[in-house]
Amino acid sequence: MRRLIVTDLLRGQRKKSYIILMGGVIVLIIALAVLAVFFATKAEKLIEIGSLENGKADFFLSAYSATETFIPFMVGIPIFSAVFMDDFKSRTMQTAIGRGISRDKLILSRFVEVILMMVEAYIVFSITAAICAAVLGATAGGIAGLIGKMFLSAVGILAHLSCAMFLLYLTQNPTVGLVFYILFEANVFKLLLSLLDNISFLKDNNISLAKWVPSGIYTSASNYLLGVKEVSDPDLDLFTPAIAQDIPKGIMYLLILIGVYIIVPVILSQLVFRKKELDF
Repeated sequence: MRRLIVTDLLRGQRKKSYIILMGGVIVLIIALAVLAVFFATKAEKLIEIGSLENGKADFFLSAYSATETFIPFMVGIPIFSAVFMDDFKSRTMQTAIGRGISRDKLILSRFVEVILMMVEAYIVFSITAAICAAVLGATAGGIAGLIGKMFLSAVGILAHLSCAMFLLYLTQNPTVGLVFYILFEANVFKLLLSLLDNISFLKDNNISLAKWVPSGIYTSASNYLLGVKEVSDPDLDLFTPAIAQDIPKGIMYLLILIGVYIIVPVILSQLVFRKKELDF
């Protein structure tokens, strides 16, 4: 199994889409730092990560925060393609099973490959962003907040990839998995459930379905751990520093995200794939 992971990992790292992903995000981070030098002022603060006094660092951290809407697409789609697409195009999956790799180990190996590629990507991104922030004068707290935000973003992407992986093995169609990953990242399901939340019964009983999709749980975890409170909380401002009693709430939501939307889909993928017929 270890040999399978290493072989496929090296293959995935050589794919053009993954190389372009790494280069594209690094260039984006450096470009934001350059923009901060030329355009940032203390009055132009957007959403701050950390309590900073340097206008350039504030601008850079705020600008990077704004990229959350599209970086998951730049990261998740190439990783999904590198890990899963060739399984069905070149029948590497059938070859591995024919050589004695169990289906459960095969799915677990693919999941490990996704994690390793995510870790590799975000280590490079974190180092690049931290260096840029430090050069611009960010405090240690600001840099720590940036890295924490990047870590949570990686967990959120991993949750969507795990759910997409389950749908892929359920249908044995990588296109279905990729489409659902895009729908997850585009918050389509959260938006649809938000409409259902306006139903009188749900609204009167303070039940929010949209809050429990992966992106909803990720938002709650991020808000509590990074100190940004929910807009619906009438007793708190929208942007306030993290306080000690919020940390356990953030950890709870993070564990729900990992357990329900990362671990459970892997187990379900193994269960459904055991019964699938494959063409050899």
